Amino acid sequence: MAGKDTNVRASGVAEENVVAERGRDPLPPIGGKKGGRGQSKSRDTIASLDERKCVLEETMGDVKDRLGYVEQNLQTLEDHVLEELESLKKAVMGQDELRTRFMELFANLQEQLDVVKVGVEETRQETAMCKRAIAGGAVVTHSPRVDAPKPKEFGGKRDAKELDNFIWHMERYFEGASITDEKAKVRTATLYLTDTATLWWRRKHNDIEKGLCTIDTWDVLKKEIKRQFYPENVTYEARKKLRELKHKSSIHDYHPQPTAQRKKQLGYF
Repeated sequence: MAGKDTNVRASGVAEENVVAERGRDPLPPIGGKKGGRGQSKSRDTIASLDERKCVLEETMGDVKDRLGYVEQNLQTLEDHVLEELESLKKAVMGQDELRTRFMELFANLQEQLDVVKVGVEETRQETAMCKRAIAGGAVVTHSPRVDAPKPKEFGGKRDAKELDNFIWHMERYFEGASITDEKAKVRTATLYLTDTATLWWRRKHNDIEKGLCTIDTWDVLKKEIKRQFYPENVTYEARKKLRELKHKSSIHDYHPQPTAQRKKQLGYF
């Protein structure tokens, strides 16, 4: 028995020395091997919890970084959307200005095209004369061409003298520029209409496009201009419109009943 006790004590001292060398607290082996196993399991559990805690902290850090990145992207997207909305707003506001500018450019182009058409018509007539001369074998002598002065524009003033002068100058211009085609005469004459006369011609042009009337010769255009702007025709048109007025309501609708104050002023009793 004494030998066994000595061995047990020696074993305990050896275990205490090993624990001390590893830097752990020397604990007496109470209960033998069973007590040592319980302490080892506790330490493993604590180590596992610490490891999970570290992993969780790292995961939370990654989540925070990603949230920050998402917030930054959302802010950038919001700024971009606001810029696009502002650009769209400016584009819509400038749409009317762009449309007006386009109409002005289109009208200017139309005027230039009409002038070019007149020049093409003159060239075509001269070419036809040259072809006839070559075919007949005759020598053609051309008289020196004189540049006809351009007529004064007509603004729609209801003055018989001014209107007659405009028509006379236009006919002299047709002769000087050798314009014989009736449609070319109409296009050329309408280029010299301004102000009120231009508004009148725009309405007439719309009627022509709708098929309501036809103005394809210079004589028809002269007749329409005189009918619209001659003073006696203006008076006739005004009287005609006055005759077309119809009385559709009672007198009371046009002349309301006077108030008490008005009756007093007018001397009602």
